[in-house]
Formats: sequence, structure tokens, C-alpha cells
Amino acid sequence: MAGPTLSVHPERRDTAGSVRYEFDLRYSGNDRRHTIFYEFPRDLAPVPPDSFDGILCAIVLHAMAESRNVRLHGAVTNTFLLNLEEFQLAWSRWLPAKYRRVSIEADSIVDKPRLPKPRSIGAFSGGVDSSFTLLRHSAKSGSPSYALDTVLMVHGFDIPLSTPAGFRELVDSTASIRENFGVELRMVATNCKELGLQSWEHSYGAQLAGCLHLFSAEYSNALVGSSDPYDALLLPWGSNPVTDPLLSGGALRIVHDGAGFSRTEKVAFLSRHPATLRSLMVCWEGEHKGRNCGLCEKCIRTQLNFLAVGVANPPCFEAPLDLSLIEHISIKNDSVLAEFRSIAEYADGHDMDADWLRLLRRRVRQGTDKPSLRQRARRMLRRAGLRPKA
Repeated sequence: MAGPTLSVHPERRDTAGSVRYEFDLRYSGNDRRHTIFYEFPRDLAPVPPDSFDGILCAIVLHAMAESRNVRLHGAVTNTFLLNLEEFQLAWSRWLPAKYRRVSIEADSIVDKPRLPKPRSIGAFSGGVDSSFTLLRHSAKSGSPSYALDTVLMVHGFDIPLSTPAGFRELVDSTASIRENFGVELRMVATNCKELGLQSWEHSYGAQLAGCLHLFSAEYSNALVGSSDPYDALLLPWGSNPVTDPLLSGGALRIVHDGAGFSRTEKVAFLSRHPATLRSLMVCWEGEHKGRNCGLCEKCIRTQLNFLAVGVANPPCFEAPLDLSLIEHISIKNDSVLAEFRSIAEYADGHDMDADWLRLLRRRVRQGTDKPSLRQRARRMLRRAGLRPKA
């Protein structure tokens, strides 16, 4: 394998209380090393997978950004290698200055048919997108669905590993929706985000797929809730209906679910199931990691989603929305701006007229936040191929 390489060495470690998969990353040309881990409570650990497609999901953009060919000291499925080639072509086409296609090699290449009686697992954070997917595809939905019977909650993404109490609070606060719809809970703790090896905005879907692939011996489908609807896609973005399916392997299919609906339409669907609203958890910026702060951008946006569907005080928030917060909403990028514009358009399409809507229209017209002088300087350095200091 010519050129700089990134070699990946898998190892499983069992203790009395947990099962831990470690992937040692070694870089040619220097003594740099990282270890990505995935740790499961022993009684909830997955059946050992036959291949390690998932770790390649978790690091592929990192390798592409550093132009390092990857050598996996383990098995990978042939289907995944074919899909990953197309995944790389998409990202290198979208951002050619940042990502370059790399070669992938493994000790062995395998493939096996999916389980004869397919089971489905869904990524679940308690937020709007994953709750919509859970309700839409649960066995109780009564409509054509993937018959989702299990959800996976990840500690180390929205809630840092350093706050186990916050993750426990999130698990407890979302228990009612899981119990209501009869799904099993699985959990994993991982440091793949906190290592900071790659852009989270670009890689979060792939890193999530990396967690889900560890369950490929038990499930044939893994559902990931959509962010943007088909008619408002903002590409490139870390999770989208173009590249998420390309993270599928020979044993596990990654399904990007819900892009046929806007976020406000998803909230309208959830509102028809009042018992789920108390469990809804959208906040990741607040001081209490297992509660909605009601003040951050995501909380304000969700409260506006509810106002647009006629729900003034959803029980997942401790108080109604303070309308004075609307004019000061921080809108950091075009994706978030599109979300707020979508809310206004939904309300306009339903002939709504309210103070909150007028304030929202005004804020949307102002566009994204104006970057500071320091932020502009950092962008210029990045565009010039230089790495700005933190």
C-alpha cells in the first residue's frame, strides 16, 4: 500500500461488567496513535459481529482528510467496500480541497446474507427526528414499516462522556416513549467524537453508523432519523439521504428515514401522540444534559415547531416560549436558517397570524449570524490550506 497509511487494529476486552471494543489507530511516518472505543454494559452487549465495517465508517473522512490509505487488521464485507467507494466519490466531489479518495484494504473480505427474519434497530436520542422514526416504524404503528423493535442510545455524542449522570437522566426521561411503544433499549459509550479527529458536521452520520454496525449480527436494518427534507437538502452535510445508505454493509443496511417530512410536520405527527411529548429531549447546550433548557437555539426552534402546529406549551418544556428570545436567536449556518424559514412557511401555509410568526419572519430576513473579525480570519486561513490556532 503506497503512500501514508492509517492501520486499524481491533481488539475486544471483556470485564465483569462490560464489553469493550477498541480500535487502535496507527499512523505511518510518526509515532502518533489513537484508540477509539465502544463500551457496552455486559448484559446489553451485541453479539460479536463477523466484520468491522463500522470502524471504517467512523474513520473514513478522517483518513480522506489526511490522504491516508487504510489497512484494517480484521474482516470487512465486500458490499461495504463497494458502497464506501461511492461514499468517498461523493465527499471528494463535494469538497475536493478537503477530502481525497483513499484505498481501503482488510485482512479478509466476507459477505453473508442478511438475517432471514429481519430485525431493525434505530438510533435514538429522544429528539424530534429519532422519536418520529420510532413512532413511525414501531410495531404498533399499524402502517408499512421496518417494525423497529430496538433503539440504540449513544453516550459520547450529544452528552459528553464526562457527564454520566446527564446521560442517565436522558435515559430515564425518555423511558416512557420507549415503554409506550415496546422497544428494547441498547446503549453504547464511545470516545469517537471526543477524539476530535474530523469535522463533526461532516462525519456525525458516519460515526453513528459506526456504532450501529457493531449490532450487525443481530439486526439487518439500522434506521437513522433524517435532518433535512428532500426539498430542502443542504449538501454536503454529515447525515443525508445521498450518502447515509452508502454506509450499508453486507450484514447491515443503513436506512435514512423521514426525509419526506419537514421537522414541523414531524412535530405535528408527534403531537398526535401526547404521551410522547413529555419524553421529547432536544437540548444539548443546557447545563442539565438530561433536560430541555428552553433557551438555546434548538429549544427555541422546537418550541416554534410546536407553535406552528398549534401546541402552545408542550410538556417537554418547563415554561411557554418567551417571545423576546426570537429576535436574538443565534443562527450559525444555512442549514439552521433553512429550518427556521421552513417553520415560517408551514405557518403561512396554514394561514396563521401571530406575534411569534411576525418576529420569526423578521429574524429569518436577517439571515445567519454575522461572523466576527476573528471568525473571518480563521475562515480565510482554512481556505488558504492553513490550520488556524485554536
